[in-house]
Amino acid sequence: MLMLLAGWSHEPVAAAKAAGPSTDATRCVRQRLFDRGTGGRRPQCLQVRRGRHGRAIVMKIVAISDTHADHVTAGVSRYDEVRRVLMAAVNRAVEVHADLFVHCGDLCDPDAGPIVFECIADAIRVARLLERVGIRSIWIAGNHCIAETGRGTTVLDPVKALDAGGLVRVATAPLWIELKSVALLCLPYPSASNGYDPAAFAVSMEPLAVRAKKDGLKIVVSAHLVVPGLLPGEESGEMARGRDVMLPDVALLRLQPDLVLCGHHHRGQKFVTKAGLEVQIVGAAARFTFGEEDHTPGFLEIDV
Repeated sequence: MLMLLAGWSHEPVAAAKAAGPSTDATRCVRQRLFDRGTGGRRPQCLQVRRGRHGRAIVMKIVAISDTHADHVTAGVSRYDEVRRVLMAAVNRAVEVHADLFVHCGDLCDPDAGPIVFECIADAIRVARLLERVGIRSIWIAGNHCIAETGRGTTVLDPVKALDAGGLVRVATAPLWIELKSVALLCLPYPSASNGYDPAAFAVSMEPLAVRAKKDGLKIVVSAHLVVPGLLPGEESGEMARGRDVMLPDVALLRLQPDLVLCGHHHRGQKFVTKAGLEVQIVGAAARFTFGEEDHTPGFLEIDV
């Protein structure tokens, strides 16, 4: 495995460019990265197959969400642990030559003190590392990312310095991005003072989705919203922030998405809404409260 952990070294970049594509046939891998205090157990994987019925695989995605690197559990900072999980996801993206790296929201709280600077710096370093090896990264604003200053300020705003329409894109507002084989719809959490209506925006994208389908593109949705009908967890309890904004499942069904990724909910799982929309919940990067002790934290690797 190509390691980028130590000192945020750029040395593996040349090796990553020279290495051939991964031979791993796994369609979707849930990386089980256990918290500290687990007796040194190695990460385990639960493999789920996608791309059935002969459909071509056109994009490999590595997704992580709800890193909450500023969080403190019972007086213990979780920063170092979460940083290791984030870099494990980056390592995997480089190793398998991923086409897209997605952070589905909740990097950190904007009012958590000096640790916020370290969290933002980590996001910038990750985006630059991935850019150097040719991997596109998308950063979605979550409810914990927003500072309600009246201007829609988020902790991802400094990362926007890297967003010039190239390999780094920051979604603090909704985005529609068309790539060679995939169209991406990004639905961030809307701030109270400078927000948008996710359902109305999804409906407005229907003509673009119809054209994208005719052009043979697959449609991928990445969001940080509340999934209708899903049993809430600590993201709505001990770690609640802001108001609930719902994922517009009915409107999204009209776009015929091939994959819907969603952050916010801390338990990683696949869920089908009452309207029939299948949503892949990325899940949190760690167990942040004692109520999450039965969760399986980590990141996702998905072939679309």
